[in-house]
Amino acid sequence: MGRNSTAGKVAGFLLDLWPSQRSAQAGGSVIGLPSHKPKAKPRRNWKKEFKAERNKVIDEAISAIRKNKRNIPETWLRGYSSAITTLELMKVMSDEKL
Repeated sequence: MGRNSTAGKVAGFLLDLWPSQRSAQAGGSVIGLPSHKPKAKPRRNWKKEFKAERNKVIDEAISAIRKNKRNIPETWLRGYSSAITTLELMKVMSDEKL
């Protein structure tokens, strides 16, 4: 198999494109060769991350309601307190479920 034969030309072409230029030039694999695609690592502690983010959002909501609580009419005070209590209960109940 020399450089001038068809098989030699194909082999030379593939060697010239191997590996960095192959994907960039053809936008993917060349002649059915697989291109390397990095995979994300499997997340093992996604439940803990989910719980932490949920608790963070609930805490931010509680602090926002408490900030607004100072500037509301007195007749709305009971509703704001009820909302804070409901959010705190949601936080406690979510910790028990997971």
